Amino acid sequence: MNTLLFPALQSRIRKSKNIQDVLSAFSSNRFPLELEGADGSFASILIAELAAKAPGPILVVCPTEQEAEAVATDLVSAGQNPDIFPWWGTIPYRDLAPASATFGERSRILSQLCSGYMPLLVCSERAFLTPLPPPEYVKPLLQTLRPGQKIDTVQLSETLIHFGYTRVPKVQVHGEFALRGEVLDILMAGDTDAYRVLFDFDRIDSIKRFNPEDQSGLERVNELILRPLKEVLWTKERISTLQHNLLQFDEFKDARLDFLETLENRKAFSGEELFYSLAFERQATLLEYLPKTATVVFVDKERLENAQESLEREYEGLYRKARRERPVPAPNRILLHFTSLAQASPRRISFQTIKGSGESGATRLILSCDPPRSFFGNITYLKEEFANLIKDGWQIVVSAESESQALRLEELLKELPVAVMVLPLATGFALPDIKLMVVQENEIFGRRKRIPRSLKHARSAAIDTFVELNPGDYVVHVNYGIGLFKGIERI
Repeated sequence: MNTLLFPALQSRIRKSKNIQDVLSAFSSNRFPLELEGADGSFASILIAELAAKAPGPILVVCPTEQEAEAVATDLVSAGQNPDIFPWWGTIPYRDLAPASATFGERSRILSQLCSGYMPLLVCSERAFLTPLPPPEYVKPLLQTLRPGQKIDTVQLSETLIHFGYTRVPKVQVHGEFALRGEVLDILMAGDTDAYRVLFDFDRIDSIKRFNPEDQSGLERVNELILRPLKEVLWTKERISTLQHNLLQFDEFKDARLDFLETLENRKAFSGEELFYSLAFERQATLLEYLPKTATVVFVDKERLENAQESLEREYEGLYRKARRERPVPAPNRILLHFTSLAQASPRRISFQTIKGSGESGATRLILSCDPPRSFFGNITYLKEEFANLIKDGWQIVVSAESESQALRLEELLKELPVAVMVLPLATGFALPDIKLMVVQENEIFGRRKRIPRSLKHARSAAIDTFVELNPGDYVVHVNYGIGLFKGIERI
């Protein structure tokens, strides 16, 4: 028994002819490229290898939000730093909560794409097929701050308020900023850390990143790009364009557009996300935010293609139900067509599951990869299978999600020369050409329960004094759990 680190596993995997053939076709620009037979997390490892060699960013499109999250987790395990571009996270035509973090996440990613700071992005098919505001609208909104730059703090404050931020004495939650003398603190939606900008009269002295919960980790950064809280700001021009466009659509010709008055007064309304891309002279796609050097990877291409019809039926049924209560855009206004959109990317790679399927003229590689094994808690059967494979010259690697699980597996398999790796992978796989099998721990013990992505990034810290709390703050008591802080009374 020995514990294996991922670089050692990665070095072994790179010896596979599968990897070498794919990288050769990729570097030779043999697009469109189709890959058949990449099972389990091996597909994600292949994408990680491509990302390391890519001349530009990579967009990975998965059939569902859950699969997008699984691929992103695998990519992190493979040494990459992917981001997920979220869909609206509800069923079509159901309003998103006004304070939903999804608004900020989408705005952050679109802004970073416009700034060229997104090397690896993962999204679901729904997010891929949702039309967007044009990038030529988003990019001019961004404001870059750098040390030494001359700045008008009054105008800066007005810009942040226009972006949807709330001015407060102390930054605590996303969407707030505090401007006190020569110090600006801001916690932008979608970010984990807050930023502190220090001024020297009318110039920026320094920019630092810190943890807003305990003010720790004041790390200097070279620049800060300020962005709106949402991907569309409801100015008079945007509202006017939206009204003009809606009046051209049959479903709005005889409808009362009362929400436009709400927009003019409040600059927001429930369900506004349905109308974002309709507030412009043209709709854009996620592909338009990518440079020409970008590569688009389609995971399980056949499922993505076949889902188009079911998505259209789903949207149509929910549209008929929603329009009984209020005027909403027809499905063809808010759902793009997968096949035509996929064809728009010249540098495209498709993972195929059905033999012989695919588009004509594409370069097709048949990969030698076996699907993950399941042992359903039968440890005797597991040990027998491992022993037979090892006798035949195979290397067995077990992927554990934690140090404690790795120790448990080491004890369980101590009589076998099996390597244990502390690395969260969605599934295992086997590469016959190099006689390597990777088994994910839950394929040994049973079904996997995936931790939500939001919980992985949640952070907390103990407070030093009650002065840090304000009435209405949520707290976690060491003995009694979650509560609402109402204040302190002397008795």
